[in-house]
Amino acid sequence: RSGTRMVPWADIRQVVLWEQPMPYGRSMPYVGLSRRKGAPPMAGRRGQRLGRVTARALVPDHVSGDTLLASRAASSWRLDTGRLTAAVKHFAPGVKIVT
Repeated sequence: RSGTRMVPWADIRQVVLWEQPMPYGRSMPYVGLSRRKGAPPMAGRRGQRLGRVTARALVPDHVSGDTLLASRAASSWRLDTGRLTAAVKHFAPGVKIVT
């Protein structure tokens, strides 16, 4: 089940931008968070296991199960990468944006 979660900037190592391949040559853009080791889990054990299995099977290699669980599709809205970059630089200068 998806929902709104608050992730402190201190827990974020990277903002990961990736595309999920879709049928007919299309793709869906995603925004995910790669979090520091020791950060509280985004899901229970079952959800974590499901995230790892799904990540191995369906998403690009650089997207981990934890990042998948901390990702949202940019569906019905457009991601402004310039504004995202400015916000990350302002609020968390040590966090990288990875594509």
